[in-house]
Amino acid sequence: MTEEKKPKKKQATPLLNEIRGKREEIEKTQEEKEKTKEKKVGLMDEIKNKREEIEKTQEEKEKTKEKKVGLLEEIKNKREEIEKTQEEKEKTKEKKVGLMEEIKKKGEEKK
Repeated sequence: MTEEKKPKKKQATPLLNEIRGKREEIEKTQEEKEKTKEKKVGLMDEIKNKREEIEKTQEEKEKTKEKKVGLLEEIKNKREEIEKTQEEKEKTKEKKVGLMEEIKKKGEEKK
């Protein structure tokens, strides 16, 4: 009679254990690399966002500076305009005084 062959139990040899251990190490290393890569990508995104934020802030500063310069120019022009108006008032006043004196002289001459 034929004996039924029992399937042999696979015995884990030290070599197989070592291979499994190395495989697990490699998988862990790969997982760590992935996590590191994800962190790196996250940090790069953060840096990119910060740069964009800084650029926007710089642009806003430039716009504010331009507005300031524009306002200062306006103030300067208004001052010059006021000075010219004052000078014109003075000249008009002098002419008026001169005319009044002429009228007074002519009035005295007629007397």
